[in-house]
Amino acid sequence: MIGAVGHSGNAIVGAEHLHLEVRLGPSDAQFGTISDYKPDSTEEERYNYCIWALSEVFQPIDPTTLWSTQGAAGQ
Repeated sequence: MIGAVGHSGNAIVGAEHLHLEVRLGPSDAQFGTISDYKPDSTEEERYNYCIWALSEVFQPIDPTTLWSTQGAAGQ
């Protein structure tokens, strides 16, 4: 699963959407679930979030660079 689609933030009522974030990091990394600091998140979920989003081990990239590279290779 890439992510859950739903209602969040300031979206217009009924406007379901998906936030997609792509990062480069160690190819053998695996995460169960990730959650930021919400009241119902577990310590493991918060730890995974910190490794993913805050540690600089995983660097954010623009996902459209992947799409354009794949499109160019297939032409």
